[in-house]
Amino acid sequence: MSKKPSAACVLQPHEPMLVQQAEWACRAKDATALAGPAYERLLSLVETGRDSGQLGGVAAFVAATVGLHHFDIYDLRALDVEHSDDVLVCLDAIRWGKCHIADLVPDGFARAYQAAVDWGYAAAV
Repeated sequence: MSKKPSAACVLQPHEPMLVQQAEWACRAKDATALAGPAYERLLSLVETGRDSGQLGGVAAFVAATVGLHHFDIYDLRALDVEHSDDVLVCLDAIRWGKCHIADLVPDGFARAYQAAVDWGYAAAV
């Protein structure tokens, strides 16, 4: 007759996985917390049209977040540091995926979609 394993034996192989999952949850929470303000800055920039010389690249990223464009990651090099840092913060939040990036700001999806359309990005009909 086999002996039933103790709780420690059952949990032990899974402990590293539980620790890793907890670390990932913390990273997701931190990334999401930073992304809201970053996305708001990018979205506001595109909405107000305050051109820093790279507004088209920022608009392309915003359009990509609502599915109206594909953002070329190499376009980050054309953005100034402030805007590319905000894009990278948003990408990290997208990577950890606790919610849609546009949901991190008030009326985010509607605002981003409208801003993208105003910049000439349109859904295929």
